Amino acid sequence: MEIAVQLKPFCPLLYLFFFTTSSAGAAVNVMMINGGVIRTSNEVPNHTLLKTLPVYFPTASTLPGDYKIIASPALSDSRRGVYRSGIPGIGFSLCQDEGENCLIPREGKIAIGAGYKLRLYKIGDLKGGVYSPGALIMLANGSHKLRLHLARLTIHNMACVMTRNNIEVHFPTTTLSNKKVKLAEVPFTLPISCHDRNDYHNVMLTFNYRGQHYDETTMETNLSGLGIRLRDASGKQVNIEKKQPESYRDRHFIASLVRLPGRRAEAGNFNISATVTISMR
Repeated sequence: MEIAVQLKPFCPLLYLFFFTTSSAGAAVNVMMINGGVIRTSNEVPNHTLLKTLPVYFPTASTLPGDYKIIASPALSDSRRGVYRSGIPGIGFSLCQDEGENCLIPREGKIAIGAGYKLRLYKIGDLKGGVYSPGALIMLANGSHKLRLHLARLTIHNMACVMTRNNIEVHFPTTTLSNKKVKLAEVPFTLPISCHDRNDYHNVMLTFNYRGQHYDETTMETNLSGLGIRLRDASGKQVNIEKKQPESYRDRHFIASLVRLPGRRAEAGNFNISATVTISMR
């Protein structure tokens, strides 16, 4: 049995890649920054600093002279030098120090070789996902150009998330010779991670099975007379026909392989899949 969930893990490492492209005879140096992961919520006030990424510009021997911004998105906060990134609810600034020496179009100059910070701010409603907005700003000094790219920024805007996109529940080999209704049981744990332990009780789950339902708690398999039921650690049965999210005791569940009353059980192998969606109350 396979249970599909929604979010894959992402390792918040920072990678910097440098390479050169050519445009109309002028070299364009590209600095690629991996955004990593932001975990936050829409309850966080706007203008909150969410993440800081170090940016080390090439040395003067590679790119001589001072650089100015020649192309950039619209400013969200001109006083602080915060730009709109193209990612829902995310703005950015490029500064040496917080609130100081932030680059403004055609005014701020980059001291090549100096350490800067790419700061990411909440500037509106966030939407979870993985974003690669591409070029953030373009800087130039004569024929020399430098383009700053942001890639693979993962935003989790819920207090709790799924950390894997699927899990598999394997039943042991069993026999149909006995007359028991419940043939086998296998425990499993949903891969849910909450940043605050107190948030686990706010997790709401919706189970969905697109196959045939024997009743509201039993999923039919591809083998006649056999079904699967789910229950949580407290014994509460999962209602697979209920479309509204429900709360459960915790992340631990038990899958039961059962005979379907009034039907002859068929031997063989089965494989079914269900989905579960996480929401917060």
